[in-house]
Amino acid sequence: MNKKYKAKVVHLHLKEPRNGQSDFYFGSVLAMYNVLTREDVGVHYRTITQALFHSGAYENKRCIVRLGELIRNRQTKGRIN
Repeated sequence: MNKKYKAKVVHLHLKEPRNGQSDFYFGSVLAMYNVLTREDVGVHYRTITQALFHSGAYENKRCIVRLGELIRNRQTKGRIN
């Protein structure tokens, strides 16, 4: 599969739901911290970014964070495939 049709996605699972929601999907770790606080996830931004870089996942008593790929369909000009 061609790399230009893939994008990184950060999946956050809160072990205790916030406002009834436990799964969140973000385009970056920074976007996650624009929506949630350090207290919500129980870990500092830098710790998560380092863990995702090395192993692609992070877990603590409050959350599980995983790095994945979003596979998109290729589009052509003027029409949708």
